Amino acid sequence: ALGQRESSNNYQSENSAGFIGRYQFGEPALDDAGYYNSRNGAPGNSWERENWRGKNGADSKETFLNTPEIQDRAILDWFNRINGYLDFYKLKKADAIADFEVGVDIIGLANNLLLDQLIFEPVNLQLDAGLATPSTAIRLDNDYLAIVQGVVDANVFATNANFVAV
Repeated sequence: ALGQRESSNNYQSENSAGFIGRYQFGEPALDDAGYYNSRNGAPGNSWERENWRGKNGADSKETFLNTPEIQDRAILDWFNRINGYLDFYKLKKADAIADFEVGVDIIGLANNLLLDQLIFEPVNLQLDAGLATPSTAIRLDNDYLAIVQGVVDANVFATNANFVAV
């Protein structure tokens, strides 16, 4: 379902923002999954050859796009990484939010939550031995509902009573 939604199951897809493959990976997601070092290159999805880590044979954008098995393994690796974040931050998996594109995505409020009940807390998310990433935790009282990686709390705002934009 995800591959169909993202690229019509086209493993060689690349959109205008540089997201690639069947699952439309960006550099940060492939960094999280261990395939790419997004901290060593130009900002955005530049896909510099020297930043590929060679995991499961993915040593270039071309290899990645031309090898469906690598992409299918990468999405599983990325899901496992996200699961690790959810466990580490003790987030309820059903309420978790991940992988946002700033200026595009919105968060829908469910279960009769109201925007004024939520607390947007700046946090530094350290994913591994790398640099901490300024992010936003979304809380309801003392319960963490989500961490929006790479989005500072000043960039989180209400679009109306039912949605939060990032």
